[in-house]
Amino acid sequence: MTNVLLEKKGNIAVATINRPKALNALNSDVLTDLGELVDIVNADSEIRALIITGSGEKAFVAGADIGEMSTLTPEEGEAFGKHGNDVFRRIETLPIPTIAAINEEIIKPGYEINDLGVYRRFEDAGYTPRCMLYTTTNGGATHGSIDVMEALSVSCNYYFYEIGWLVGIDAIDEAAKALGLGEPTGIEIYENTGHRANPEVKDALYNGDYSVWYGGDTVSAAIGQSEHRYTPMQLCSYTSALANRGVRY
Repeated sequence: MTNVLLEKKGNIAVATINRPKALNALNSDVLTDLGELVDIVNADSEIRALIITGSGEKAFVAGADIGEMSTLTPEEGEAFGKHGNDVFRRIETLPIPTIAAINEEIIKPGYEINDLGVYRRFEDAGYTPRCMLYTTTNGGATHGSIDVMEALSVSCNYYFYEIGWLVGIDAIDEAAKALGLGEPTGIEIYENTGHRANPEVKDALYNGDYSVWYGGDTVSAAIGQSEHRYTPMQLCSYTSALANRGVRY
């Protein structure tokens, strides 16, 4: 593959569409490489999840390559469209979780943070949450320099404190809403919807200074704490959405 770069990190594969000068637009060569990517993933039983992203700072994928399409005859254009549809159908039906890393451009899969055990960004306000490993070992251990793949595998609070701060509560809340958390599931009986942790919810729940949303609330929300209140049915819907590659019923 020349237009798709593939990196394996443990059981996770990261595929990067690599045409940054063309904003990673999909031409015939890229589609062929993506088909080859599916073959590689299907043949490797060690790969348990696939992340697809784009290179450069401006775009994930700009869509089909208009430059190439403008040179095609109607018959060639139809074949080009079918090629793309066939490739994306194969990606959709992969038997492992497949994630498009496109949202906030805050981190890439290899982005590392040094886990110091005690998160001191809000130390002046008296709020110093800690990594669970640091706490359970009485301050004797941390995860050290760790990237997102490792942080997920060991559930490193420190890593996601910092990522939550970088991403911000609005993006966290938007993603949680899209996954059905704090939203009606549509089940045809009465249900409580709970709520997500965000400034509006905190303001409605508390009075005075307690109703103010602070930076510490954001990092707490980033690891699933703060004012998150979800029902078992919502968690089932959320888990189903992950298993169905983002499709929520």
